[in-house]
Amino acid sequence: MPTIQGTGIHGGRMTTAEEAVIRLVGFDGGGRKFWRGERHGPEVELAYGMEAAESKLDRKSFKDEATAQAFVAKQVRARVERGYHVELPFEQRRWADVQAEVVRWISGNSERSTDRVLVYDGDLTIPHSLWLDYRRGMLALADERDPPFSGIIVRGSLRVEGCLYNYEDDYGPFLLVTGNLEARSIATGGARICVLGDLSADVIVGVYNHGSMEAKGTLCARVVASEHAVTAGKLNAIYYRGWGRNALPFRDGIADDSEPYEPRGIFVSAVLKGEQVDLNKARDLAIAGKAVVKDDPASVRVSFRKLVGKKLADADKLKSLSLPGKDLTFLPEEIFSFRKLERLTLTHNKFCLLYTSDAADE
Repeated sequence: MPTIQGTGIHGGRMTTAEEAVIRLVGFDGGGRKFWRGERHGPEVELAYGMEAAESKLDRKSFKDEATAQAFVAKQVRARVERGYHVELPFEQRRWADVQAEVVRWISGNSERSTDRVLVYDGDLTIPHSLWLDYRRGMLALADERDPPFSGIIVRGSLRVEGCLYNYEDDYGPFLLVTGNLEARSIATGGARICVLGDLSADVIVGVYNHGSMEAKGTLCARVVASEHAVTAGKLNAIYYRGWGRNALPFRDGIADDSEPYEPRGIFVSAVLKGEQVDLNKARDLAIAGKAVVKDDPASVRVSFRKLVGKKLADADKLKSLSLPGKDLTFLPEEIFSFRKLERLTLTHNKFCLLYTSDAADE
């Protein structure tokens, strides 16, 4: 897999952890431009400008190597947000030439035979976020009169050292990976993604219902929050289906309906909108590399046990339990631990379901 070890940033050369070079290209302001960051320990040299023209130079010194490395990483993120990317040896193919390969796994999107597709043979690492929108990032056009790029095929495994994302909700390019796909996070709208191997990411966000995501192997994530189709050979994640629904944990493709999660037990407050999750906001945070979910998501049962923890320790003696105004929407089976309970006060809550189990009925 083409990569340069040390800082996780590549695209040029690297000799040691103290020395790194990354070069990006992009169509910015009507012409093809480049940006290069070269770091030697705490020293950074930036070069940028139009390709095939004299570059502008900027040199900076930092107090230590870590600060210099963070500065370069921030500069890379800023350029990627403007459509820059590392230059990789993709082959350009016509849609007509690869259509049969793609539609075997991904539904078409009214592509024309002259549309272009980027194809990479072998394993690949992209050292930054991958912007998967038409006419953006790697799919940008040198001339707007050129045939558009419909998508990307990686005939191997793909690692994205950032977020794999697209903004357009009604439609989007396709990404077909014949091996495994690994990304820091995935946050898409109308993009169509199919992985013939395993897919792994910390958080996966799917906005609106026009996109799709499929892993023929195992899909592993801490949280999947999506309004569009997400399918996998085996799913290992807390799965929030959107539209105000609650979430269930999946282990090896099997849902554990005895351990439901509420959105507030999973997501950071910035993406909560009443009892629902603002997936557009979640996508923005994921793309920016900010937290979307809590460090330690808590299920309804875990939250309830925290709420009545001391009382559970002496459950057989409790005769009265008062839980008014606790914003409870579920009453988990732990309530049946209080076998001698005579009085239960649950006013001013928001119940929608009572969970029981076979053990509770005995």
